[in-house]
Amino acid sequence: MIRPRRHKRKARGAAAVEFAFVLPILLLLLLGSMEFGRAFMTYSAIADALTLTGRYATCNASASSSQLQTYFGQVLSTIPASSVALTFSNSATGTTTFTTISASYKFNAVSSYLPFSTITLGSSVRVPRLS
Repeated sequence: MIRPRRHKRKARGAAAVEFAFVLPILLLLLLGSMEFGRAFMTYSAIADALTLTGRYATCNASASSSQLQTYFGQVLSTIPASSVALTFSNSATGTTTFTTISASYKFNAVSSYLPFSTITLGSSVRVPRLS
């Protein structure tokens, strides 16, 4: 049986309408996954720089907090170190002194359409100070 051509046009039009409904959802998923990737990359860079700064603090027990902050800025590669807030605290357990280095960073999403346009990324490391 031969079908009339007008049904094909309706089917093509329906596909275009369905695509118009699905496209914004697909674009939001794409944008969201890109922003998640950026946030995870930034968090990884901060955590890696904190780990290296902690190792530096362990090996250089006489290093001051300003020296540790300078070193953190040197090893942090993807974002400016001035935008990361660092805090240092010392605690003693028995005869060992520990230094806790914490970092927080306000991550701004590229798109304001996402529900998390600004989130705070934080990480910390606790290392012994060898004398």
